[in-house]
Amino acid sequence: MPKALNLPTVLANAGLTVETIPGWEDRGRPAPDGNPVGLLDIRAIVCHHTAGPLGTDRASLHTVTQGRPDLTGPLAQLFLTRAGVWIVVAAGKSNSNGPVTTEDFANAHTINIEAEAQGTGSPQDWPAEQYQSYAKGVAALAIGFTLPVTRVVGHKEVAVPKGRKTDPSFDMPMFRTVVSRYMSQLIPKSGRDNPRPAIHAPAFKISRVLTLQKPGHFMRGEDVADVQAALARAGYAPKNSKGKDGKWDGVFGPGMDAAVREYQKAKHLTVDGDVWKQTARALGGEVIG
Repeated sequence: MPKALNLPTVLANAGLTVETIPGWEDRGRPAPDGNPVGLLDIRAIVCHHTAGPLGTDRASLHTVTQGRPDLTGPLAQLFLTRAGVWIVVAAGKSNSNGPVTTEDFANAHTINIEAEAQGTGSPQDWPAEQYQSYAKGVAALAIGFTLPVTRVVGHKEVAVPKGRKTDPSFDMPMFRTVVSRYMSQLIPKSGRDNPRPAIHAPAFKISRVLTLQKPGHFMRGEDVADVQAALARAGYAPKNSKGKDGKWDGVFGPGMDAAVREYQKAKHLTVDGDVWKQTARALGGEVIG
């Protein structure tokens, strides 16, 4: 199952300060079938607060990462400090939401954010730098996962029974208004003077069908490496496809074939393992020649 491996890039490219917790790439709540990740397609972004003590910046980070005796961690993929710093905790499924109104808001389909806050709703509880970072980060995530602002929800809005949760303690309709403004800023209006937003995967160009061939005859090249990078940004990083220098190796091997097929299946494309017009365009690429 896929992981949200694009979280640091999406946030950093929006101009936000991002840190990562060691092991974040493989951290996730196990699924019932034993899969170590359990994260499916992303359908919503759910906002939370930690209910941590007032005046602390990261008091709840360890709990969000490791969980607590009555709740297995991670409790969210992302943690937001009072200073507005984003910390990537996990790429897999988190354990935040509990019973919710619809399957779309279940943990397997959501990016969950825990912000360090006491939860009183007072101005002191939500410093301006944290609130604005929260809104801008959520805007970047919504664009990165192709979600409308209506899919940005508070835990208190989707938890059942109604009233079971009160987080986050700020007004969600107003928050979505601020998120919308940031989304408008991050997606420039069409026109030659407006560059492609940085939070989108850079376009790549291919002039041949990229596909898995027999061992010893694997396709190689910069175009393969570009597609490997695009798959990783989309959350489908090819396994065993990096060299010792940490860069994509540009070899279309079995790991890349599996990643392409997984991506095609998730995006309801023809599952053939080939990277050509349909799949290239879905990944933000361009076919030439």
